[in-house]
Amino acid sequence: ENQENSDDIPCSHCGVLRRYMLNAGARETGANKLAIGHNLDDIAQTIMMNIKKNEPSRLARLNESMLKSNRFVQRIKPLMVTPEKEIAVYAILKGIELERMECPYARFAFRGHVRKMVNETEEKYPGTKFKIVNSLLEMEDALRTKYAKGAELKSCTNCGDPSSQGICMFCKTVKLIKSK
Repeated sequence: ENQENSDDIPCSHCGVLRRYMLNAGARETGANKLAIGHNLDDIAQTIMMNIKKNEPSRLARLNESMLKSNRFVQRIKPLMVTPEKEIAVYAILKGIELERMECPYARFAFRGHVRKMVNETEEKYPGTKFKIVNSLLEMEDALRTKYAKGAELKSCTNCGDPSSQGICMFCKTVKLIKSK
């Protein structure tokens, strides 16, 4: 089963809602940083997804937002160069229970295809995931310089949160969900 239109699958909506709630929760608790659990596997997959979708502006802001606002809690990725398997082994050794429940919509997600591709390449050519992430880190300054030009931050006319458009994606998503 394949769904071409990303509006037809919940992945993009889920991501918008999740990011909004994480930021709002961190802001409400007074946090000045929000540690995200993305690991080497996640980051390598995201880089490849953005390349395959021809979205270099997303690559430019993957490691750090180009736009600053006191309404955005800075995100940090302390595990971004730690392989997923190493995190799992550590959790097992420390007696931390791992919950491996997959989203019921995962079969529609582009990430699954990219995950398989990256894992197969890593198996055949060990070190590939590190090389993908290190390649982005090497190009990051050039990407940020090029794509920072058009980056402008506005306030959502609905909720007041930062947005690159008049209405933020969270408010658009909520409106879409309510209309269905």
